[in-house]
Amino acid sequence: MNKIQCKILTSVFLTFAVFVLGVVGAQAQTASATLNGTVSDENGAVVAGANVVVINNATGLQRTATTNSDGYFVVPLLPTGEYTVTLERDGFAPTEIKNVVLNIGSQININAKLKVKGVSGVTVDVTAETSLIDESAAVGTTVDRQFVENLPLNGRSLQSLINLSPGVVLTVTDGTSLGQFSVNGQRANSNYFSIDGVGAPLAINNGVNLSQAGGGTIPAFSTTGTTQSLISVDAIEEFKIQTSTFAPEFGRTPGAQISIVSRGGANKFNGSLFEYFRNEKLDANDWFANRVPLTAAQIAQGLTKQPRPPLRQNDFGGTFGGRIIKDKFFFFGTYEGLRLVLPRVVTIIVPNAAVRAMATGNIRQILDSLPLPNGPAVDARRSQFTGNSPSISNQNTYSARFDYAISPVLTTFVRYSNSRSDTIAGNYRVSIDKGNTEALTGNLTWIVNSKTTNDFRFNYSQNEGGGRFELRAFGGSTPAPDSAIFPSYANQNNGLLSLSVIGISTFSVGTNADSRQRQINLVDNFSYIAGSHSLKFGIDYRFLFPSFNPLNYFFGANFTGLTNAAGVAVPGTLLSGVASTLQIQHRTDPRTIHIHNFSAFAQDTWRVNNRLTLTYGVRWEVNPAPTAANGNNPIVLTNLNSGNLSTVGLAPDGTKLFKTTYGNFAPRIGAAYRLFDTPGRETVIRGGFGVFYDIPTGATTRVFENIAPYTAQAIYPNVPFPANTTIAPLPVVPAVAPYGSTFAPDPELKLPYTLQWNLAVEQSLGKSQTFTATYVGTVGRRLIFSESPIQGVNFTNPLFRDRISIIRNLATSDYHAMQLQYQRRLSRGFQALASYTWAHSIDIASRDNISTPPIGIIPASRYRGNSDFDIRHTFSGALTYDVPSPSQSKFVRAVFGGWSTDMIFYARSAPPVDIVTARNVPGIGLNLFRPDLVAGVPLYINDNNEPGGRIINRAAFVIPTELRDGNLGRNVLRGYNAFQVDFGLRREFKLGERVRLQLKGEMFNIFNRPNFGSPQNNLGSGTAFGKSSNLLGRSLGVFGGLSSLYQIGGPRSTQLSLKILF
Repeated sequence: MNKIQCKILTSVFLTFAVFVLGVVGAQAQTASATLNGTVSDENGAVVAGANVVVINNATGLQRTATTNSDGYFVVPLLPTGEYTVTLERDGFAPTEIKNVVLNIGSQININAKLKVKGVSGVTVDVTAETSLIDESAAVGTTVDRQFVENLPLNGRSLQSLINLSPGVVLTVTDGTSLGQFSVNGQRANSNYFSIDGVGAPLAINNGVNLSQAGGGTIPAFSTTGTTQSLISVDAIEEFKIQTSTFAPEFGRTPGAQISIVSRGGANKFNGSLFEYFRNEKLDANDWFANRVPLTAAQIAQGLTKQPRPPLRQNDFGGTFGGRIIKDKFFFFGTYEGLRLVLPRVVTIIVPNAAVRAMATGNIRQILDSLPLPNGPAVDARRSQFTGNSPSISNQNTYSARFDYAISPVLTTFVRYSNSRSDTIAGNYRVSIDKGNTEALTGNLTWIVNSKTTNDFRFNYSQNEGGGRFELRAFGGSTPAPDSAIFPSYANQNNGLLSLSVIGISTFSVGTNADSRQRQINLVDNFSYIAGSHSLKFGIDYRFLFPSFNPLNYFFGANFTGLTNAAGVAVPGTLLSGVASTLQIQHRTDPRTIHIHNFSAFAQDTWRVNNRLTLTYGVRWEVNPAPTAANGNNPIVLTNLNSGNLSTVGLAPDGTKLFKTTYGNFAPRIGAAYRLFDTPGRETVIRGGFGVFYDIPTGATTRVFENIAPYTAQAIYPNVPFPANTTIAPLPVVPAVAPYGSTFAPDPELKLPYTLQWNLAVEQSLGKSQTFTATYVGTVGRRLIFSESPIQGVNFTNPLFRDRISIIRNLATSDYHAMQLQYQRRLSRGFQALASYTWAHSIDIASRDNISTPPIGIIPASRYRGNSDFDIRHTFSGALTYDVPSPSQSKFVRAVFGGWSTDMIFYARSAPPVDIVTARNVPGIGLNLFRPDLVAGVPLYINDNNEPGGRIINRAAFVIPTELRDGNLGRNVLRGYNAFQVDFGLRREFKLGERVRLQLKGEMFNIFNRPNFGSPQNNLGSGTAFGKSSNLLGRSLGVFGGLSSLYQIGGPRSTQLSLKILF
C-alpha cells in the first residue's frame, strides 16, 4: 500500500471511529446476543418503568434495563449462556424468570406478566423454557455445548457440525481451493470463520500458491487435516452458522458466517480428562483394498482377504476452569494431544516389468522408484498397483481464557491458543509437513449506561508451515538418487522436481516453500437503544501479511508417455531419456504481501410492535489491491482491455494491481413477523434481501507467485533429462523480458457481489421444538474468472513468450433452494436437529483460480452449467437421547441406568462430473476441452463389479478433429450418491457428588456402506476412465483440506473413549 492509500484509509478509519464512539456504535461479527421483551400486568396493560435485571447463572454477570412507556426493554451485547431475569415494579410482586438461554447472535423475546403484589410479597418464579423462535431475519443453525459434547463427532472436529446446516455441500479440494464447504451456491472460499467475534486463524499458502493466504477466508486446518488448530471442541461454548440474509453487522464475504464462542470459567470449578482410542482391529477395511488379489505368500499364511492397514489413534487431554475471584475473575484452560497413524489405500498405474527391462541408466532408476505392479494390466506396458501406506501425525493444542469484571460496567477477557502439528504421508512419494498456529484475542466491554454499550475486540494470529517431498521404498520400489533426477547444481534441499509422464503415476521430490500467515483484526462494537430502536454502527479492520520463502530451483519435466503407441522410445517419451519439455525456474527473494480489509456498517433493529421486527441498514466494504512489502513489487500490465495483446506493456514500478473502489455499499433489510403468538404454538414469518460483497485478493495475489520478476523461467523442448547447463542454461533472476506465464488483474477489477433473499415460515411445536421451511435464492455477479486470450501460434508481443492469464469479473452464478429444518432443544433427555435441502446451483466457474482455454476458442458463456457443487438433495441430522433409568431395584438401575445414544446421519445425491480431454493449443500449451457426444450411445454402463455398480461409457464421447470445445456441456454427468450413519452409545457412572465417569463407543459409518469418490473424468486416462478409484472420504481431501479419516465416506471406523468429568 502506498503512502497516499495509507493516509486515505487511516483518515476514513479514524473519522468513522470518532463518529461511532461519539454517537452510537456497533456489533460487527458479534459473539453475543440480544434479549428484549414486553412487560404487562395480568389484564394485558403494559407496565412502564419496570426494573429488569439480567443475571448470568454461571458467572454472576449482571445487566439492567428499564421498560419504556410501551412496556418494552432491550438488553444488547449479552454473552451467550443461561440467564435468570428478575422484574420489579412498585405495586407488583417481584417476578423471576429462570432458564433463559441466549445463543450467538440471537434476538430472543420474552413476554412477562406481573401479578399484583399480595400481602406476603412472595417472589413469583417462572421456568422460562423460552421458545426457540428467534426474531432475527437471518437463516442459520445453532449448536450448543452440550450437543457438541455428546454427538459422535468424527475426529472431534468441526466439519460434522457444519454439515448439519441446510444449504451446506462438501466440496472437493484441489491445489488452489481448500475451502471444503460450499454454502447456498457460494464458492468454497467465500465463507468467514470467526472465534469470539474476531477472525479465526487463517490458512497459509498451499505450496507456492498464494490464493488461499491472499484471500484470507480459508481457516487454518492442521497438517493432520483437523480443525483443532482453530479451537478444540472442548473449548467451544457455542457454534453457529448463518447461511443467508444476515444483518449488515456481518459480512466481508457472501458465504456462510461461521461463529464460534469459546468457553470461559464460572463460579463453580469444573473440568475433564479424556482419551479417545482407535485401532484397525475395530475397523472395516477399505473397499478398494479388499479387491486386491492375495499374493501367494498371503495365501500361505492362511489369509482369506487383505489385512487392514495399521490405524492407531490416541486423542487425549483435559480441561479445567473456575473462579479466581467469585463473580469477578474466571479462568478456563484446555489441552488436547493427538497421535495418529492413518491408513491410506492408493491405486495407481505403474510400468510393468517388460518396460522396466527396456530402460537403462537414470531412466531405469526413475522407473524403479515406482512400486511394482500387483494388479491387472492396463495395456502392454502398464499395470495397476494397489497398496496401503500409513500417514503418521502428531498434534498438540493448548488454550487458556481469562475473564475479569473490572467493575460493574467494565469487563474484559483475554484468550490465547497454540496448536502444533506435523504429518508424514504418502507411499513411494512422501510429503512431510509441519505447522504451528497461534492466536491471541482480547476484549473490553463498557456499559456506558442502560442504553449505551461499547465493545472492543482485537486479535493477532499467525500460522506457519513448511514441507518437503521425498522418495521412499514402498511396494518393491527403490528411490532414485538426486543425481538421476536433478542437474548438478541442484538437489532435494534447494530445489523441487515435478516429473510428469502421461499414462503413469509419477512424483515430486524436493523442498516446498516455507509459509507464514499473520493477521491483525480490530473490531469496535457499540450499541445504543432509542425507544423501540436498537441502533448499531460498527467498524472492522483487518490487516493480513502472508509471506513465503520459496526454494531456489524448480524443474518440471514432461514426457508424452513411456513410449509411443507402437512401443518405440521416440524423443519425448520417458524411455528415450529425452523430455518433451523441461521447465526450469530460478527463484529468489522471500515475499511478504500486505492486504488491508476495511468494513463499516449502520444498522437499526426496530421493534415496530409486539409482532413485527425489522432489521435494516447498510454495510460498506473497502478492499484495496494487495501490495508488496519493502517495494518488492510485481509486474503490472497496461492496455489489457485494448483487445490487442501486441499493445500490452509494463506499468511503472509500484502501480496498483487494480483501482480501489469506494462505492461498495451493501444495503440489507430483514423482517420477522409473529403471525400467531400462542405460547408453544408461535408462528413467525421471516424474510430478507441483501447485497453481499466478496474479497478479490485471493486470485490477484497470484501475481506474487513464482512468476516474473521473482522467477526467471525457461522452457526447453526435447532435452536429455536431467539436463546440464550447456543444453539447458539456468535462467537469471530477476527476470527480464521476454517473460513467461504471467497473471494480470484487470486494472478495472471490481469487488464481486452476491444478491441474497429468502422467505421462511417457522412454527413452534411446543416449548422445545420448531419446524422451519425456507426458500433461499442467491445470484452472484462480477465473480472472478481467469481468462487467457488467444495469442496465436507466434507471440507478437516481444515482452512475453507464454500465456497471460487475465483476472476479470466475468463469471456469474445462480442458486435456488428449498430448505427444511426441524430443531428440538434438550428436553426430557432428547435433543435433535434435522435438515433437508433441495437445490440447484448454476455458474460459469465454481472457484476463482479456474484455468481456461483461450477465450478466442471457448467463450466464457460456454462454461455456464451445473456448479461443481451442484448437489440436488442433501439430508443431515443429529440426535442425542438419554434413556430413562428404570425405577426398579438398585441392581436393575445399576445395570440399566445412565445409558444414552447419539447419532449423526448424512445423505446426498450424486455430484456432477465434467468430462474433459487435454489438447495442445499452439502457442499456449495443453488445455482441457470437452468432447462431442456420440448420438444414441448410453452415457453409463451398469457393472456390479465396478465401484458404485456403474461406470461412464467411454464410447459415448469423441474428441473433435478440429480445435474446439465439443457439444457436451459442463458438469452434465453424475457420480455417486452418499449415505452414512455415525452412532454412539455412552454410559455415565457417578463416582461421587461431583465426579462422573463416562464410557462411550462410537462407530462412524456404522453400516460400512461404501461411498465412492467421483469417477475419473479425463478421456486420456485409458481404462481408468469413468471409474472411481477412491472412497469418498479420500477423494474429498485428496489435495489437502480435512483428513480422510474424519471425512464422510470412509470405511467403518470405531472409537472408544473414557472421560472423567468433575
